[in-house]
Amino acid sequence: MNWLMSPYVDLNAVAAQLYGGGSRLHTRRLQDRLRGATPFKPWELERLEVIHRQVLQEISGNEVREEAALLEVA
Repeated sequence: MNWLMSPYVDLNAVAAQLYGGGSRLHTRRLQDRLRGATPFKPWELERLEVIHRQVLQEISGNEVREEAALLEVA
């Protein structure tokens, strides 16, 4: 869960993916869970792992595309 604490992670977007909406209530629910005010439910943990993998794939894909663009310019 440390990846959620990164300043580069958009908690609003993660909350929208996790709970299916973009409201501040969903973001607040995620923040409460991260602070330990309320425990995560098993399905939330499973879904967060999927979201984490998606984020990593997106980052990796962007790096590959950037490297390919640099090679084309050279």
